[in-house]
Amino acid sequence: MVRLLVQGIELHAVKGDAVDYDKFRSDMRQVQESLAERPVPSEVLVMAGAVVKAMEEYNHRTSRFIHVQCGELQAMVAMLTKTMTALASGSETSVARLHSIEKQLHKATMIEDFQTARLRLAECLEGLRSEIVRQREESARTVAEMKTNLAKSQERLASSPVRGESERRADPVTGLAQRPDAEAALVEAAQENRRLYAVIFVIERLELINSRFGYAAGDQILVLFSQHLSQNLSRRDQLFRWSGPALLALLERDGGAPSRCGKKWRG
Repeated sequence: MVRLLVQGIELHAVKGDAVDYDKFRSDMRQVQESLAERPVPSEVLVMAGAVVKAMEEYNHRTSRFIHVQCGELQAMVAMLTKTMTALASGSETSVARLHSIEKQLHKATMIEDFQTARLRLAECLEGLRSEIVRQREESARTVAEMKTNLAKSQERLASSPVRGESERRADPVTGLAQRPDAEAALVEAAQENRRLYAVIFVIERLELINSRFGYAAGDQILVLFSQHLSQNLSRRDQLFRWSGPALLALLERDGGAPSRCGKKWRG
């Protein structure tokens, strides 16, 4: 019976440190071999006591190993959370999941808790990779579209006279100059070799707001957002209504990259 118990201990031992795990199982096999030689009852009791002591010491070392691993994983999750917080607004879900995993690790006491948290972290990172790929592809499409439209605007301006100010119409929602005016400003800056930064702001989920609360609610968000941006731009900067739920700011700077303007907008 003791031999069967020792065999069960060896087979179902929790794996912590790989070297320590292999040594513990080897020790249990040696005890099984000794029991197979049919020792006297007094020797069996001594062996059973040695097995119990070995189990207690191994459990202590494994718990300490798991605690260290959890601490390292907590630090990694904390760094990932800070990084995700600094990324674009599409990452709120991943940030919330990382916060949840971090709390779970603080409460982890068993190796099963650690393994569950590791699986959740793997799923979260997979979602993060998909989000990064999506944002990269979306940014590439936006940049490509802007380059194409800029080239078309240059061709159009080269083949036809520039429209007068009276022919240009302001955006009926925000009151800002519209996309053709932005394209003309970009062409003018390129021709005059001025240092100009183009920053595009896209209000996400605006279509969802329009379908749920009506277009008046979506228009109000566009107006408030454009007013927020206008209040934080310098006098030389220009703000335009681009296509759909997007605004384009042209920032004229003499030195390096423009500084951040205003606070982060959460729509």
